[in-house]
Amino acid sequence: MAMPQNDDYVESYSVYAGRKRQKRSEDRFSLINRRNVNGRHFTRTLISEALRVGLLPIEVVDDMQMQIMGKLEELLREHKKSTGIELDEDGARHLLESVFYTLDTYLLAFHDPMYAITAVQATSVEEMFRGGRQQIKTQICETVSLYIQAKKNRIPTENTAYQGVLNEDIHTYLNRYDYRMAAQDIVCPLRYPLMTDCSPDHTGISYLRDYLQRLYIENELLALFDPEERDLLFSAFAAKHDMTVEGMRVNLLSLILNHAFGASMLGKYPGILTLTEPEVRILYEKLYRKTTRELGDMAAQAADTLITDFHITDGLLIGYVRTAGRIFAGHLVSARNAREHADLFVPTDPTMLFRS
Repeated sequence: MAMPQNDDYVESYSVYAGRKRQKRSEDRFSLINRRNVNGRHFTRTLISEALRVGLLPIEVVDDMQMQIMGKLEELLREHKKSTGIELDEDGARHLLESVFYTLDTYLLAFHDPMYAITAVQATSVEEMFRGGRQQIKTQICETVSLYIQAKKNRIPTENTAYQGVLNEDIHTYLNRYDYRMAAQDIVCPLRYPLMTDCSPDHTGISYLRDYLQRLYIENELLALFDPEERDLLFSAFAAKHDMTVEGMRVNLLSLILNHAFGASMLGKYPGILTLTEPEVRILYEKLYRKTTRELGDMAAQAADTLITDFHITDGLLIGYVRTAGRIFAGHLVSARNAREHADLFVPTDPTMLFRS
């Protein structure tokens, strides 16, 4: 039997040793507790967790901190040169948050803490900062595109909050957003409430992008319903609460879907949003006799019926309707428990159907 050559031993040992190192690294990666990594403070919490499990030596972290402070000093000089104003301690702290937001943007693009840690080990702060800035610029372009689309697919309505956020608030946000010195800022409030709030992990331009993605989907769903049915429901809701349609500060889609789901629970086509007083009474009699689980099943079935009857095939729209169904289930349970249903279903005066 031929004995292996010495080079074969060396190569075999190198492969073996490499596999052992990879195995030890994978074992350490498995120790990462992803709950300890916060998307809103991604870089800092990622480094803390990597230190905890021994994936980053303290020397690397110290060097990274020095590089971050060097970047901050560079930006402070840049600010003074461009404005003639030297930032005070609070201003410098705010600018440091902008640096971290930019680094967060770069590292979040890896979609997994393990890959992000590998990037931290292999990439300088300057490179990550430049990459993060480029990604923020890309997000700004994507957000502008979403803004154009959301303005195009909005529904006609007199509601000031809905129209105002598209005509004024978002335009102001984009004009004031400063990705160089205040990338993390939520620049101004957006007056129109969405059906579901934006993720608390989102600030800066990612907050506005998330808002517009949700608003675009809501517009798509609002457009599925007959404009006359929508307007009658909005008018009935406003009249019940002694306000005008213009002054309502409610999410229009939630209002519509509550009634679409209610119609479905009555065995009606969910596109019929106008409910009579007797129909509203029947709905509440139904929910008072149901368990929490049964109400959840009813809401889920109503959501699925709407998806089927409106021939919705887009995955994002389907997901949004099903989320609305889960929210609706919570409203049903609350109404049953409290015997209070003032805002869940609004009966429409039948005579309104014949008004010009």
